[in-house]
Amino acid sequence: MAWALIVTGLPAAGKSDAGAVLAALLRADGYTVSARSDKQALEDQVWLDIRAHGRPGPAPGSLAGRHSVLLNPGAPPGRLQMLFRDGNALNSAHRALIADVAHLIGDGDDRHVVLVEWAYGADYPYEGEPLLQSATHLVRWLGEAGVRSRVWLVEIVASYIERERRNRARPDGVPPVEFARHFREEGHLSPEDERSFDGRCVRISNADLPAEVFRRRIAGIYHALLREWLSGQTERERARLSP
Repeated sequence: MAWALIVTGLPAAGKSDAGAVLAALLRADGYTVSARSDKQALEDQVWLDIRAHGRPGPAPGSLAGRHSVLLNPGAPPGRLQMLFRDGNALNSAHRALIADVAHLIGDGDDRHVVLVEWAYGADYPYEGEPLLQSATHLVRWLGEAGVRSRVWLVEIVASYIERERRNRARPDGVPPVEFARHFREEGHLSPEDERSFDGRCVRISNADLPAEVFRRRIAGIYHALLREWLSGQTERERARLSP
């Protein structure tokens, strides 16, 4: 079976940079890497909503669906800006991504790593369908899918002030009103969540660090923890499957 490495944290904490470093290191060590992100999954769900229910939205050039608003429909994938009307689009994206991860993990290849970028945030009681995006839901869904024992979790943290500044500077940033509503210092892994991974969970601070220092920190975690664990798990898996 394959393994999953999930890089999680609040938006603009540094998950994409961390994931890029980890993907390069894994490939250098001979692993096949399948990269997935909840933003990609969310964009897919928003387009499904827009295509089924789309009409002119509240801002010039925007499109509104039943569950979401797409502010810049002409932008390329990965650069879309979205507003939520309820929790449906993101909840559906997360369910689809968990199912995809579970499917990929079951491929029988112990040199295959599914590398997932997953943003958590505050749950929000929208009318109709509440938004479920705290890290506790991620942990629960991994357990329900039967794959939590195949997962290493890397949590990236940074202050709200710093993340808000980074978000405003990004061309694909979350609209400021949505960022303030959903992505303050809420939704983190609880101590119980962390314990459920039996040591396969590490928190890394990206607080006011130059990008190169942060990348070196991620590489250090890979060499100190993840590489050894993956190698050991692969050997144990091969021994278990040997006739």
